[in-house]
Amino acid sequence: MASTYPRARVVAIDQASQLPEDLPANVRWERHDVNQGLEPYHGQFDLVHVRCIGSGITSYRALLKEASKCLKPGGLAIFLEGDFDLFDEDQDTILAPVSDSNPNGSYLQKWMQGPSHFLNFSNISDPRP
Repeated sequence: MASTYPRARVVAIDQASQLPEDLPANVRWERHDVNQGLEPYHGQFDLVHVRCIGSGITSYRALLKEASKCLKPGGLAIFLEGDFDLFDEDQDTILAPVSDSNPNGSYLQKWMQGPSHFLNFSNISDPRP
């Protein structure tokens, strides 16, 4: 985004402490745990882009609310998460995820699919404030 739009001011937020080596000059990198909220960023952005962080989020519902609060009026929020499956060389799912009906399934497969399955159950209320 920053390379494509060099006049844009981009704020990158990540919990990781290691900075990427090739940050464009228009990027400000900040270390922040989004699970702690995004209050310092409320009302500041025309665009909020969140991607591939579902496995590190304690409440995706809270993240959606907090990230949306970071927008200026008329702003746009984009959330992208992949549908995680583990495949073999023939593009067949390696093992079905473990479940009550499949106790010999893969715990890793269940973990990889967790974020996308969580989003499919959006009618579940989050007990946290």
